[in-house]
Amino acid sequence: MAQIIGPKVDLFFKCKDLADLDVRSKSDPQIWLYSCEGGALKNDILVGKTEIIKDNLNPVFATSIRVDYMFEKNQEFKFIVVDVDETHGALNDQEIIGEIKCTLGEIIGSAGMSRELRLERKNKRSMTGMLFVSSEVVVDSIQIVNVEFQASGLDNKDGLFGKSDPFLRIYRQRVNGKFDAVYKTDYLKNTCNPVWPQFSVSLQALANGDINRTLRIDCLDYDADGSEDFIGSCTTSIAGLQSGRAMHLINEKKQQKKKKYKHSGVLECHKCDIRTQPGFLDYLRGGLQMNLMIGVDFTASNGDVKYPQSLHYNNPQAPNEYVRAIQSVGQILSNYDHDQNFPVFGFGGYLSATNETSHCFPLNGSNINPAAHGVGGVLGAYSHALQNVQLSGPTYFNKVIKRATKDSKGCSQGNQTYTVLMILTDGEICDLQQTVDAIVEASAKAISIVIVGVGSADFSSMDKLDADVTPLIDTKGKTMIRDTVQFVPFRQFTNMNDIAEATLREIPDQVVSYMQSKNITPGKCVYAPVNTQSCVVPQITGGAYPPQPAASLQF
Repeated sequence: MAQIIGPKVDLFFKCKDLADLDVRSKSDPQIWLYSCEGGALKNDILVGKTEIIKDNLNPVFATSIRVDYMFEKNQEFKFIVVDVDETHGALNDQEIIGEIKCTLGEIIGSAGMSRELRLERKNKRSMTGMLFVSSEVVVDSIQIVNVEFQASGLDNKDGLFGKSDPFLRIYRQRVNGKFDAVYKTDYLKNTCNPVWPQFSVSLQALANGDINRTLRIDCLDYDADGSEDFIGSCTTSIAGLQSGRAMHLINEKKQQKKKKYKHSGVLECHKCDIRTQPGFLDYLRGGLQMNLMIGVDFTASNGDVKYPQSLHYNNPQAPNEYVRAIQSVGQILSNYDHDQNFPVFGFGGYLSATNETSHCFPLNGSNINPAAHGVGGVLGAYSHALQNVQLSGPTYFNKVIKRATKDSKGCSQGNQTYTVLMILTDGEICDLQQTVDAIVEASAKAISIVIVGVGSADFSSMDKLDADVTPLIDTKGKTMIRDTVQFVPFRQFTNMNDIAEATLREIPDQVVSYMQSKNITPGKCVYAPVNTQSCVVPQITGGAYPPQPAASLQF
């Protein structure tokens, strides 16, 4: 599988109050940025360096360092500030003023996409200085071309008793003069004067980003047996389409045979505009808040929590799969949630307070405020619930999905929030159609659903919920508006970063597709200047900032 290259981010740096390691002058600081691929520095990869600034303990570096951004990965970097002794030397040839580790998500998720970091120095307790890191998305936006064609007077290819079923196929010209097909419209039945619906395609796909690239447009007649009859062709460019000029469709074979031949129809472009499509990072930069909600399976198939064989067995020295999944996904999503309050629900558990099995109950016991503060709070609520909830069943998802849909904050132009519901389960669900109905309803909302399968049970029904091939249809015949479900089997991964990456990989595209469906554009963001200490909160309403105090957990 080809590697998917995400957006790029430029990192900018300045320092304040650096420790002075030079006796007769001031330090000559430089920043070395490493990507932390392993536990030891020898396994880390040098990404880049800033320039060296002579004799300065409060340097503002002009050299930025560009990195790839992947939302679904926990991208940890080590920032090392050195006092340069050997200009072209290795790290061991320099004196380290201070260093600090931080994830890219922590920087981007901070207000103004900037973060203040306190430098540390091994075996030194005294302060060695502050590092300020700010980030900016490299402008590489996708440009979308919206096109609307109509034709008139097309040759009839279906004889006396019918009319052509025309469609268009668009080709772009290569450097060697040959053409590659890049787009095909749907065919329209029984008409010689078709008006095709507007379609959208990226400028890169259509013309490799060049509005003057030569395009060839073929008009063809579709036949029921799958064959095609050529009607006529013309050449133009995107710039030509924007001019609005009518184009004659020419069939060269007819032209050669008939002296009075004029054309086989007229093609007109009524609309050809180019717009910039914002990406996921544009929405984050504009103040988008990502809200995490969690649903935990408390059915009896997990096994008695008192025994090590149980999937819920609570061993601090060897965290179970539920704990590890919450940690790996939570540590990434928490970077983009300023209030750090995560609602956590259980399902399939028997509650002594109500003497019945519940398929959606808050782990902290509060229906009014079911949120735990931070990933640590989520794990605390989970551990507390294991001591108070009796495992029962069966496995129903629909109530948790409906609760998440109901509780997810409305997303609008002025209040941009998006919810990710993570469901952790150990087996097949028993309410498949009801769950499908709930997912179809949720597909119209600002919510995505990730299902993590723990244990070794049969998860075959999850493929249907994933809906990568066949869209879900509810009992009323309504089709899901967009694909919002991702299923990941936990035991297929040995590395926690890999499970988080697989679980969250589709989220950015799902967020953007929702925003576009509602015509929501990124909010305006005010950045903290690189030479100041303050972070400026994005100018967008909604979301709690600064973080609110955590509510006490009471079951």
